[in-house]
Amino acid sequence: MVFFGTDSDLDRIYQLRSAEPDQWLSPDLEHDCGADNVFFVDKIGRRKLFLVSTAGMLVAFVVWMICSARYAIAGNHNAANAVIAMMYYVFYNIAWSGLLVGYTVEILPYSIRAKGMTVMWLCIDVALFFNQYINPIALENLGWKYYIFYCVWLGVELTVVWFFYIETRNTPLEEIAMYFEGESAIVVGGVAGTEKARELKNTLHIEEVS
Repeated sequence: MVFFGTDSDLDRIYQLRSAEPDQWLSPDLEHDCGADNVFFVDKIGRRKLFLVSTAGMLVAFVVWMICSARYAIAGNHNAANAVIAMMYYVFYNIAWSGLLVGYTVEILPYSIRAKGMTVMWLCIDVALFFNQYINPIALENLGWKYYIFYCVWLGVELTVVWFFYIETRNTPLEEIAMYFEGESAIVVGGVAGTEKARELKNTLHIEEVS
């Protein structure tokens, strides 16, 4: 649990922000949030989990920015004592800690899955490099105003999730391609595999309706 105490400054806040979650977030709480992926991903759906997770991260970061600004400008001790970083990672673990890999593997066709995963991990490494080496410089020069950049970025992420993330719940892996290419999509595994997947989909649909 993180408290932005009265003796904290923006550098200390950033150090807490940059640290690995396991260093300051309760392992039990982080585990409980991540467990949602296992027990509720097929009941709630991937898209809803991503929307709740990203929207929660955005709200938490906006509040985080406001509290940091109030403390930096007016020395507001109540704002400094806000517990915001913990809530950010609570929302993060709802979807992004597990579904980032699972959802990517799920939607990529077999023929480009390896390349797609490579691109995903490359983007993650670039983001980690940016977070480790660029953020301290920007925060030192801009102070709390730098948080505006991340609020905008999270807004962009939420927009992408809202418009482009499809729901794949109860959809056989062989049939996911039809969401992108239509019913005539060529599915790896041949006609037999496609027909079997279609039968399974109809069975799941009937069970869900009943």
